[in-house]
Amino acid sequence: METEQGLVDGLFNGFLICFPVALGVLLVATNNVLVSVWSILSIAFIVASVLGTVEMMGFPLGVAESIAGIIVVGFSVDYVVHMAHMFVDGLEHGCDTSEKRFDYSCRNMGGTIIAGAVTTAGSGASMFPGTIQFFYKMALLIVLTIMFSISYALFFFMPLVLVAGPDKNFGNLCKKEGKSAGDGSPKGSSARVEQADEEERKGRGEWNVELVKVENIKEANL
Repeated sequence: METEQGLVDGLFNGFLICFPVALGVLLVATNNVLVSVWSILSIAFIVASVLGTVEMMGFPLGVAESIAGIIVVGFSVDYVVHMAHMFVDGLEHGCDTSEKRFDYSCRNMGGTIIAGAVTTAGSGASMFPGTIQFFYKMALLIVLTIMFSISYALFFFMPLVLVAGPDKNFGNLCKKEGKSAGDGSPKGSSARVEQADEEERKGRGEWNVELVKVENIKEANL
């Protein structure tokens, strides 16, 4: 009984440790306070939804649930963090509004996290036929965590940052600027092409002037 209670207490103590640590990691990874707060809020909802669903299904929070909960809690962070990082990264690619960054994030990371969710949930589901009760509970927690994680990442976190922002550099710990001409962005590539065309035109003009000079010299000699 003492061991079981210790594991249950350890689960909640782990939650008290992991959320502040996750917030710190998010602040470093995203460089944005607002995005980090929205991410932590989403992660908290995912964990609460998983544990609440397990409780509603009639599984008490015992040894198996505590161990499995500690193992799968990382899954609740995965997809939200991926979308948060891509949302912030959009600013460096010329996306200075939340609408543009929302579109950039979904196009560049949406398919990736959906594929990851399918493969991870499929791997967890393979334990459902197991005869040991722990494997069944572990499979259930993995599948539930993946389902809630992908759902909150795409249908809660992303709409939240779309509506509540941030825009441009708002909330950034260190100011970041979008890419300018000549730095690899589409605008920069276009500027380099225009510069090359201008240099080519100048070269042709100088060549034409030299030809005119040569023709004038020939006529003078004649």
